[in-house]
Amino acid sequence: MGDLDPVGIVLRLAILLFSVVLHEVAHGYVAYLCGDNTARDAGRLTLNPIPHIDPIHSIIMPIALLIMSNGQFMFGGAKPVPVNPYNLRKPRRDDLLVSVAGVTVNLILAIIAGIGFRLFSHMEVMAVFFSHLCFLNCILLIFNMLPIPPLDGSHVLASFLSPRAAQVYAGIGRYGFIIIVILLSTGLLGTVIFPLVRGLAMLLMGF
Repeated sequence: MGDLDPVGIVLRLAILLFSVVLHEVAHGYVAYLCGDNTARDAGRLTLNPIPHIDPIHSIIMPIALLIMSNGQFMFGGAKPVPVNPYNLRKPRRDDLLVSVAGVTVNLILAIIAGIGFRLFSHMEVMAVFFSHLCFLNCILLIFNMLPIPPLDGSHVLASFLSPRAAQVYAGIGRYGFIIIVILLSTGLLGTVIFPLVRGLAMLLMGF
């Protein structure tokens, strides 16, 4: 995925924005189906990227990571869609459904990209597009499933804990960003997720 030319940066940033917007819309839409209108009322159930863009996480961080990794790694996110768990009809079940909705979209996009890559691997432009789409969505899928609050994976794990244990576990969320920054800066996060991302992407693209 190494590519630091301006066109490559713009392409991957566009794919990333598209993917994280769909990820967040999926969270909000499933919450809406489960009884919570918060995201809908906030105007976040839209594919228009503008309401979802966070200048730091959606633009600055992805470009910085891409440059620092010499074109090998890009990651970012959108503004989290607001969800009020007290509006959910069955809070524990519905919180799990809302949490897995985003990564499910990323998995679907990665599968579609893998199929597209196999079909159009003989066309360089299409092959590059689908490979970026596949890799970036594999990164979003695996990263978001890490059991670090408030990432989606922490909600999945919490659904298997007792209510009290889940509440204590969720309290780690105030330190979640710090934990992620430490894991990123020390290279531990990359050591964990890179093999998984590469393995899943290669599987989907038929290597």
